[in-house]
Amino acid sequence: VAFIGEVELSGHPQRVVIMEQLKSIIGEYAVSINEKYEKARSVKLPTRFTIACNESPTFHDASGAIGQRLLYLHYQK
Repeated sequence: VAFIGEVELSGHPQRVVIMEQLKSIIGEYAVSINEKYEKARSVKLPTRFTIACNESPTFHDASGAIGQRLLYLHYQK
């Protein structure tokens, strides 16, 4: 599980690259890993993301794939 704090990509200059990488990991596609002092390789990351935020993040995803996979948990405090 990967835990992420506040998410706001609207003004980020690389938001398209970030979204593509996020969709690749969520969709369980092989992604390129560049480990220090090792040869680059492609692996499937068995990762699920948990995002904790005060406001719902705006994901710029034309396909809507990210929005369909979100599960919201609302807390009173």
